Amino acid sequence: MKLPDNWNTIQGKEYGAFTAVPPGGYICRIVKAEEKTSQSGRHMLALYFDICEGEYADYYKKDFDSNTNADKKWRGAYHQLTEGNSESYFKGMIIAIEKSNPGYTFTGDESTLRGKLFGAVFGEEEYRKRDGAIGTSSKMMYLVKTDSIRDGKYTVPDKKLLKPSNDEINTYMANSTGFAEPVDDEELPF
Repeated sequence: MKLPDNWNTIQGKEYGAFTAVPPGGYICRIVKAEEKTSQSGRHMLALYFDICEGEYADYYKKDFDSNTNADKKWRGAYHQLTEGNSESYFKGMIIAIEKSNPGYTFTGDESTLRGKLFGAVFGEEEYRKRDGAIGTSSKMMYLVKTDSIRDGKYTVPDKKLLKPSNDEINTYMANSTGFAEPVDDEELPF
């Protein structure tokens, strides 16, 4: 087996050693903002951010700095479509940023967003692993004013569950009798 050329300088990582951001509210700072186009060709604003207060401060910077992959990416990212049915969500996001940064007014220049604070609400969602098993990840679900986080006036969304695959439904149906378990008449309330 040929080892990578930089074998002696690679820092090993143990599987399962990764600690995800728990669901909840966090104060974050924008490290970069840029206009992008979605895969479907729609305009969006990408915010790259890091948590800047509390136990998880600098979470994404530490993650980025510890990643030795050549193609590493900043994982603290939030994308908001800016047109069509998403215009009101985009405006709400900008209002939350403006209210989190007294004296700041967004004029359409995304570079002025760098360094601005906002509140982030993180939640969990399931995903399908390469081996077919279901895993859970934590990610920023929506953006709010920093006051909402500090005052505890936000709601963590319920965990977003994966819809079962057709194979899982077929397996369930094949193992099901199609009948409910019998109930003793004595247990019925009527």
